[in-house]
Amino acid sequence: MKTNDKPETYISPVKRPKEPIFTYNFILASLVNFFSSTSVTVLLATLPIYIFKIGARQSEVGLIIGMFAITALIVRPFAGIAADVWGRRKFMILGGIGMTVSPLLYIVATSTAPLLGVRILQGFTFSVIGTAANALVADIAPPLRRGEAVGYYGMSNNLAMASGPALGVLIMEKIDFNGLFLVSGGLALVSFVFALLVREPFGKSRPSLVHRPPLIERSALFPTLIFYSFTIGAGAVVTFLPLFATERDIGNPGLFFTVQALVMVAVRSWTGQLSDRFGRGAVAVPGLVLGAISIAVLSQASSLPMFLGAAVLYACAFASIQPALMALVIDRAKTEARGAAMGTYMLAMDLGMGSGALIWGLVSDAWGFSRMYLIASLMPLVGMGVFLWVRRRTVKHASGEH
Repeated sequence: MKTNDKPETYISPVKRPKEPIFTYNFILASLVNFFSSTSVTVLLATLPIYIFKIGARQSEVGLIIGMFAITALIVRPFAGIAADVWGRRKFMILGGIGMTVSPLLYIVATSTAPLLGVRILQGFTFSVIGTAANALVADIAPPLRRGEAVGYYGMSNNLAMASGPALGVLIMEKIDFNGLFLVSGGLALVSFVFALLVREPFGKSRPSLVHRPPLIERSALFPTLIFYSFTIGAGAVVTFLPLFATERDIGNPGLFFTVQALVMVAVRSWTGQLSDRFGRGAVAVPGLVLGAISIAVLSQASSLPMFLGAAVLYACAFASIQPALMALVIDRAKTEARGAAMGTYMLAMDLGMGSGALIWGLVSDAWGFSRMYLIASLMPLVGMGVFLWVRRRTVKHASGEH
């Protein structure tokens, strides 16, 4: 596999520059992302209960919940190109409108077909606003502090995951589902208001519809492939963790995600700074190794401390891999194709979660959860091998070796 990366993208330390990260647009993009993500995460642990309560079968619950990721997988490449052609702000606003309306439609959707339609709308608009916000951050992040900037920006997702599910359960128990959907819509409305305040970056060249970038940005394929090697294992963690914890009688599986989110908030900017100083590979490769170890530890967890220890390791792995590879995507992409590049990169999460749920479900049926997690732990190591092989070829090519 051939890449266009300079060797120093991976291995050369750089002097820390002085360009500011927390600019007006950066703060707004982070707020947009936080409130839109929280609008979704308040429904994470509660929407399946609502769907089941109104009479849906378990297979229908899985279909409705999974349609969110399927829709995102289809929409993201188109959203990335559209944001490149028409601008970041317009699509953040468009996504904010849809994100505000869709939770309110759950109130009147009382059967499977309408719920499926609402879930598709929510997945579509979340993909639009998320891809546009990521592309905006890619535009404005200081070139030599991209890893650090992406780390700070990613904290908005971590904070949403840390607070949203617990808040959703609290509202469901203290008020009702209609109140929950109103809160979800209200959070999205706040995100929409912040999107209105965003200033479209000036001086950025835009491709025309005739000369638009491809749906899949080739420069982003290498980092996307490496990230997918991690997220396919994450599909096993997210999908089957509650059932695994129940089988082992470990306790509340929600604690895993709370610990994961809090640890990621603590270490994410630090790992981003390391990738700026020492190269993307210097952070991503150890992160992939740590990801394999964390899933392997989880496979053997039989107590709450071991369970939460796996969560800490998993969080450190994710906080190392994601900012470094996202910064690498920005490094490699042309300015006018950054939206398409971010859309391509984000496919790794949607595809990894979706395909992982399917693949590991078949594996767990055959061999059980413990063996399933052991096999899943090998996937990040495959990504590490590909990364090191490509880096070696790139360095040899740059030095003129044959």
